Amino acid sequence: MKRKIPNLNKENISKNYRKAFSTVDYFLECCQEKVDPRTKHLSKRSFLHRKIQKYGEYFDSEEYKDVVNESNCDVISKLDDLVDQLNKFREQKNLEVEELILIIKQINFIIGSEK
Repeated sequence: MKRKIPNLNKENISKNYRKAFSTVDYFLECCQEKVDPRTKHLSKRSFLHRKIQKYGEYFDSEEYKDVVNESNCDVISKLDDLVDQLNKFREQKNLEVEELILIIKQINFIIGSEK
């Protein structure tokens, strides 16, 4: 039996999906705060080497029911486009912090997270 997707917002997107962006968050946090060079290096490496999953990958339709449906398909499409942008930055090793912040802010707005 498939499980329900937990913690849905008004757009039928799980707020738990925010966890998929933890490597980006940590990298940005290390860039904005005074941290030792090793910590910053490790956060950068973690971001560059871990692909960010799209919504349908994070919530596998084999395990969860109704992942993409009529009420959330447009929003998921927008999220997936933003994830593609982040992954493109990763692959190109483009670490423009301001651009990454703008993308993360858009994701937070869609998911409804105050991270």
